[in-house]
Amino acid sequence: MSFSELLYYKQVRQKDLAVKLGVTQQLISKWCKNRCQPKLQRIKSIAMILDVSVDEVINCFMEK
Repeated sequence: MSFSELLYYKQVRQKDLAVKLGVTQQLISKWCKNRCQPKLQRIKSIAMILDVSVDEVINCFMEK
C-alpha cells in the first residue's frame, strides 16, 4: 500500500496531516509521490496519528 493509499484508507487529508505534524502540505505531497521519505521520528508521529504500526508506515515507502 502506498502512503497516499494509506491516507485515503484512513480518511485523512494531506492538509490535515500536515497541520498535525507541523509541516507543509507540499512535503506531505512529496511523501505521497514517494519523492522523499519522512525521518524516523516523524514516522512514529504519523503512525500514532493514523493509528497504525510504524512498520506499516515504513512499508509504504519501501521500493515496490
